[in-house]
Amino acid sequence: MGDRSERWRGDTPAVTVMTDHLRREAAIGGYEAAAEAAAQVAAAYEAVGELIGAAPSNIALVESATDAFARALAAFDFEPGDVLVTTRNDYNAHQLTALSLAARRGVRVLRADDAPDGGADPDSDRALERGDHPAHIDIRSATWTDPERYELQPDARRFETWEHAYALVLGMGEAVRYALDIGVETARDRAWTLARHARDRLADAGLRVLDQGATLCAIVTVDAPRGDAAEVVDRLRDWGINTSAVERSTAVLDMDAKQASSALRISPHYYNTDREMESTVDAVADLLGA
Repeated sequence: MGDRSERWRGDTPAVTVMTDHLRREAAIGGYEAAAEAAAQVAAAYEAVGELIGAAPSNIALVESATDAFARALAAFDFEPGDVLVTTRNDYNAHQLTALSLAARRGVRVLRADDAPDGGADPDSDRALERGDHPAHIDIRSATWTDPERYELQPDARRFETWEHAYALVLGMGEAVRYALDIGVETARDRAWTLARHARDRLADAGLRVLDQGATLCAIVTVDAPRGDAAEVVDRLRDWGINTSAVERSTAVLDMDAKQASSALRISPHYYNTDREMESTVDAVADLLGA
């Protein structure tokens, strides 16, 4: 595993393709660089489609997951009294979007109950049909056909904009191809193994691990009982260990339910080594347990 971890760590095709494209934009211009990279851009959509099992025409690529969520949600013509069903553990930006719709459009926000073993209880949730008309359109998402008429693009590109970050699209495509080459299951199993070991070690050290559910991902969340997770992040960063702090404001419902005000998040990657994880866990245990 050590040799493979070093190879995975050393390969940075996504970074390379993005920086190369930015240099090309600076050299010949944005439109020209985009036209030159048209085949690579198309290949990125195909790679994402292969990863998730969808046709490239059903893929829209935007600059962030929050942007993608907002664009999809904006396709609905919400009216007062409409119900939006989400979960207690949805991403905080999505929770704020739902609350904004409640305040501005009179939408009722309902949250599925937590399942006993973690996650959302499917018996208390329900699906919402997807809208098909974005709230914001421009010359990429639609064609202006007559003075008072336009036609939407027939595919998912209707959710994109003309001013497109092509370097990010190329980077996404390269990252997906790299993931497919390594094997999604290989990367997942390796990251999950590291995370499971970290949880066990942290619990053995007397720290409270906050993760719940029958199937846990490779994000380890541990309580910072003194509310000092941000300070711990800074200390760890000085030692070359990257973590992040989770404060109550990022997950009010979940943090309140777990009686936590601050937590440390550790996100092992498939290219991390066993020795690195051991060092990380030892450092976290020393700082949070001190």
